[in-house]
Amino acid sequence: MAKDHFYKMLMDAPVAWARLMLKAEVEKPGKCLLITEVNTTFSNLVAKDVKQLINADLSEIFEELSVHIIDLTENPDKRFYFKDPLSFCPLSCKVYPAGDSVFDIVIAFEKDAPALLKHEEDSDEPMFDCKSKYKQLYEFMMLGVVYQNADGLIISANPAAESILGLSLDQLKGRTSIDPAWGAVHEDGSDFPGEEHPAMVSLRTGKPVINKIMGILNPRDGQTKWILVNAHPEFRKGEEKPFRVFTTFLDVTESVEAKAILLEKEEKFRVAFQLSPDLISISRYKDGKYIDVNEQFVNLTGYSREEIIGKTSHELNFWPNPDDRSRLMEMLGENKCTKNVELELNLKGNRPITGLVSFSVFDIDGEPHLLSFIKDITERKNNQEQMKLLLDRIDLATETAGFGVWEWDITQNTLVWDKQMLSLYGLDQHETGLTFEQWLAFIHPDDRNRLEDVLQQVLDGKYRFDTEFRIICLDNTEKYIRATGKVIRDNEGHAWKMIGVNYDISEERLSKAALLDSQQLYKQVISASSEGIILMAEDGRILTWNYAAERIFATPSTDAVGRYVISLGHSIFNEDGTYLNGDEYPSMVTLKTGKPVQNKILKVINKENETFLIKVNTNPLFGSDGGNLFRVLITFSDITGLKAAEIKATNAKEKAEEKEAMLRAIIENAPFEIWARDENQAGILENHKAFKHFGSIVGKIPEDFVTSEEVLSLWKSNNRRVLAGETIDDECIYEVNGERRTYQQIIAPIYNQQKIEGIVGFNIDITEKKNAENTLKLREQIFKKAQRLAALGSFEYTFSDNIGVLSENLYRLLGVTGEMSPLRNALETVRSFILEDDIQAARAQFSDALNSRKDINTVFRIKRSDGAVRSFHVRADINPDDNGNPFSMTGLVQDITERLRAEEALKQSEARLSSFMNYVPAMIMIKDRKSRPFYANHNLRLLFPYENWHGKTPAEIFPEIEVEFMKLKDKEAMKSGYVSFEDIWIDRAGNNVICYVQKFRISIPGADPLLGEIITDITYRKKAEDEIRSLNATLEKRIEDRTSALLEANKELEAFAYSVSHDLRAPLRAIDGFARILHEDFYEKLGVEGKKVCDVIQDNAELMGQLIDDLLAFSRTGRSELSYSRINMQKLAKAAYLDVADQTQRNRITFNCEPLPFLMADHSLMKQVWINLISNAVKFTAREENPVITIKGWTEDNYGFYQISDNGVGFNMKYADKLFGVFQRLHKFKEFEGTGAGLAIVKRIVQRHGGEINANAEINAGAAFVFKLPFDKGHVI
Repeated sequence: MAKDHFYKMLMDAPVAWARLMLKAEVEKPGKCLLITEVNTTFSNLVAKDVKQLINADLSEIFEELSVHIIDLTENPDKRFYFKDPLSFCPLSCKVYPAGDSVFDIVIAFEKDAPALLKHEEDSDEPMFDCKSKYKQLYEFMMLGVVYQNADGLIISANPAAESILGLSLDQLKGRTSIDPAWGAVHEDGSDFPGEEHPAMVSLRTGKPVINKIMGILNPRDGQTKWILVNAHPEFRKGEEKPFRVFTTFLDVTESVEAKAILLEKEEKFRVAFQLSPDLISISRYKDGKYIDVNEQFVNLTGYSREEIIGKTSHELNFWPNPDDRSRLMEMLGENKCTKNVELELNLKGNRPITGLVSFSVFDIDGEPHLLSFIKDITERKNNQEQMKLLLDRIDLATETAGFGVWEWDITQNTLVWDKQMLSLYGLDQHETGLTFEQWLAFIHPDDRNRLEDVLQQVLDGKYRFDTEFRIICLDNTEKYIRATGKVIRDNEGHAWKMIGVNYDISEERLSKAALLDSQQLYKQVISASSEGIILMAEDGRILTWNYAAERIFATPSTDAVGRYVISLGHSIFNEDGTYLNGDEYPSMVTLKTGKPVQNKILKVINKENETFLIKVNTNPLFGSDGGNLFRVLITFSDITGLKAAEIKATNAKEKAEEKEAMLRAIIENAPFEIWARDENQAGILENHKAFKHFGSIVGKIPEDFVTSEEVLSLWKSNNRRVLAGETIDDECIYEVNGERRTYQQIIAPIYNQQKIEGIVGFNIDITEKKNAENTLKLREQIFKKAQRLAALGSFEYTFSDNIGVLSENLYRLLGVTGEMSPLRNALETVRSFILEDDIQAARAQFSDALNSRKDINTVFRIKRSDGAVRSFHVRADINPDDNGNPFSMTGLVQDITERLRAEEALKQSEARLSSFMNYVPAMIMIKDRKSRPFYANHNLRLLFPYENWHGKTPAEIFPEIEVEFMKLKDKEAMKSGYVSFEDIWIDRAGNNVICYVQKFRISIPGADPLLGEIITDITYRKKAEDEIRSLNATLEKRIEDRTSALLEANKELEAFAYSVSHDLRAPLRAIDGFARILHEDFYEKLGVEGKKVCDVIQDNAELMGQLIDDLLAFSRTGRSELSYSRINMQKLAKAAYLDVADQTQRNRITFNCEPLPFLMADHSLMKQVWINLISNAVKFTAREENPVITIKGWTEDNYGFYQISDNGVGFNMKYADKLFGVFQRLHKFKEFEGTGAGLAIVKRIVQRHGGEINANAEINAGAAFVFKLPFDKGHVI
């Protein structure tokens, strides 16, 4: 290939390339790199134009790169890794020699660096010393290159192309770019036609195609690879059409995938930015001006985007306190962020909010910007204040409820009650020592036998203790008590203790009774009301159907409740006779619109073919949050008679005399009051009910009645309104026989030929209906209050539509805030709150209840919206329909988390205390303030007759003389807090026991202090002390005698040592001297054998001298007085090594000495120990090629341990018992010199310091010696 082809390929390659010339600096010492050629990718990398780079000094363009390249020119086989100064992407750089002081550099992304460029390390030929200085770059770079002829057939490809395309050169040759087997696709996943391939386009147009990204199928792994493609046509001289094209491509799979991920993240960020409920803004760090805000920012602040962008928060008056923003900026710190700072902010129009403000600094195009998050917590703050108020009320309610904690020791038949428990039963706060029988005496006689049976079954393990009963306090007041508890059993399963709580549920019982009475009253009022009352659910099902409804519609409540209103089969018409469709019913209109329907006149033809005219009123009922409609209340009155009366009255005007009697009869017999006045407001008509209520009005005007000015004015005003043509339908209150009653008052004009000649009024007594409505509201208020006080929540669930209605307090228990509408998909929503581990059990309980028609009573855990895990106790009733199938479920939910935690804490505390008391080796007893024992642990009960002491004062148990001593010590302990003494007690067998007694005060906040005692049996210790004193007296005499003998022996030993030192050395020196004379003066006459004999004599004389020296040293180690000082053992060992090993040996040996424990010992003897041990290690590693000696140490049980090990010849552990004997050797003298006394001396020194020494070895694997020495001087010999 021609040079210019490779050159052109390199100039368009996606890797950065530059040619540099290394020159010496003229003005300053050192070298510089001048740029002579670069490709476009390099100029993009350094953000400079190609013309600016030519002949420029690389250090001025990219200083960090320049320094490393100068180093790489001397080490061309190395690679330099760094970061792109603009994008901070990891890059790698490789340098190639291209001639004398000329170098080529290639830079690529680090992820491609290990494979982008390859150099034949074993090639002697420089990279560019070939026919084309770019040919080897073609061969060895992993930038794919393919050549195609004018027909598009591949004729050549480099190894990188083979690797990227997944085909060998033989497989590539002859293929074209339009081959569908490439599976080419665009970045968006659409097909990439072969005709659009850059190579084919370049052949067709004669123009290069630059930087096209496409995906191709790699047949080796079946994966799509993304490549960056450049195609360049080549022309023969004088020809216009290219005769071939070469294509370069780079594997950019990771870049494309990363780009897709980045775009996806950017889209997610954009969506999150715009849809976030928080106020998000981006502003410049230097001047605080906004450059972008999200929709919530615009919506909540009240400013338009145009008003915000380019302004600062100060200009928009966001900060009531201008210093708040400056304070936030100071809080950014090193991490350049601050989170959730609560501040007050101003919105447009000075609307205040409370927000959690978070700042974070980040760069955009190299310039710092500020990302701000503001979470509006105004409502939450208000809710928190309300919640605090509610919690204060709950605390007050809890305190008022009066929970009491009790403990029953079954084995001792004793009860321990806390202060609240005593108060609950009306006992004195200092009362103690109660028994089970005394507690039973408080139980109401009617509940006592049942309670004993329950307790027995609990103790037998059949049930958990959770029951209710009545008690009679000392003041004869009766209370309802709820009691719960847990049985504690021993290892054999026997119950020996119970713990639990009592709390007064009298108010709850009374509330429940009142609630039941209220519900019963509510049912009676609704049933007895002359008005028809229907309560309808949000799905159109009937929930309540009273007697008046049964009468008018001829349908019993059993057939109506649970059915849809529009499915009852009645014919209902408008007042004008037009048929009314089901969706036109007033109830359905209210259900659809949420608005009431007032005074709708309808005609009903019931199942008995009876016809009624009714006046209907509907009222929507909303949830506790006031948001969603969940009930419709329908009331109606039978106005059949009223309408008939109106018709007859009209006919009476036409047939006055014929109809007057009938009209009067109707008016008189109407179930409501009827009256009329003329145009002057004078009374002209009244029926019996009106006369009974007001007296006669005939001939009287309103002023004739004795009433207040306010009422009189209202009457006259209403009369004038009706006389003006208005019809009034309103509610009013009258006092009848001393009772205030509510009336629906209808006043209408009386027309005569279009002229109003008077007014007629109808007063319908609706007191019972109003009372029923008020009772219902009051019942709901009482129920809500009861739930809050008892931490209860209620719910109602309808199976058919999977809708649940939750009480306001149940939403609070679940941690749900905001809108509290009925739950759709209720089962799935509730299941999302239940912990995964409890879902299966909860589902089983629910299914079992449905199948068995039993009520639900279960406990499971939920995870609140705020992440808190709580335990709920759920009780629910399943309500069947007429066919016995489940129709709905109502129930109560109680948060029992704190109760379970208290029970668990009490259980753990009891278990820990029990374990401690029973397994502590001492004997423990606790007394009350009157010195009466009420607790003893197992050890004390074994030795002493505690059962005779329990609950009794000292005067009731012990003789008077002992009682005075006990009282004195008890009083002293209670006063000072602690006292200890020795005393003699009598055990169960009547034996005297010497005890060490410790008494101490146990202070309990809010209660009388207790007295604790720890008793230790020291009888055997005292006997041992007496024996030791006697033995010491005997030993002192024996030691004195032996010391005298030892001193005499030492004197003899010193004499012997002197004799050895002087008497034996004289003949030895003579032998050695004469042998030397023979050797020196008669050397020629001795002959070979004589010389050998002389050498033997001299060697043995020298050995004998060494033996004498070692023997004397051994003797001295046992007689010299020890002189203690604090020794740095590491420093001493290193000094000994320097004394033992000469420079040659130190050069050969690897000597490791780790930190060693300091020690109090004789310095000179310890140095002798290290010299002997280290000299042995040096001697026995002399034959090793790489000798290693290691010294280390540690501490254990008040001893210092020291180990020296080597990798020398070692020894056979079979003869280890001879190792420390005097003059004992395990190696031949010819192999290793020495007398065998060194280790014996070491052992004698270690033993004199109270220590021990041991050895471990393996032949030809080295030896290790470990000796331990005590830190105190009590063990010395």
